[in-house]
Amino acid sequence: MARAKQTLAVHKDDDFHAWLLHQAQTLRRIADKVPSLDCAEIAEELEGMARSDEHAVQSLLEVLLTHLLKWRYQANRRTRSWRVFIQNARSDIQDRLADSPSLRTRLPTLVARAYANARRSAGAEMKIEEHEWDQKSPSSCPWDVDKLLSDFWPDPANGLEH
Repeated sequence: MARAKQTLAVHKDDDFHAWLLHQAQTLRRIADKVPSLDCAEIAEELEGMARSDEHAVQSLLEVLLTHLLKWRYQANRRTRSWRVFIQNARSDIQDRLADSPSLRTRLPTLVARAYANARRSAGAEMKIEEHEWDQKSPSSCPWDVDKLLSDFWPDPANGLEH
């Protein structure tokens, strides 16, 4: 019977992020029935863990985007380590999404946030003056989520990708 009820809900091995949020929601719903548990506090902790997953993906996206921007705008300084950072970030993001597929729906928002930070970091790392960088680089991410997570490499500053 317990397993039958569990199949109606999200299982943590199938989607950890969704499971965390579902458990928090369930705790809030039953809080008055189990006064010996601090359901609200436990729910907040579970939601905090779910936010941590989102922040981890956003951080990996920042690393990926920073290096893709450097790859595009400093073709003459490309290194193997940049390639490794890009490949590892993509792999780590895919691993996170495999554990928590529901995070895919959050990717457009996370990419937008990550790009703003990555754009600033890439400009600073390349020592490009802020006003020049603002004119040179797009203000929003030039690549969609599918492209970011695929095996594409931006061509130098002409904007073409392969």
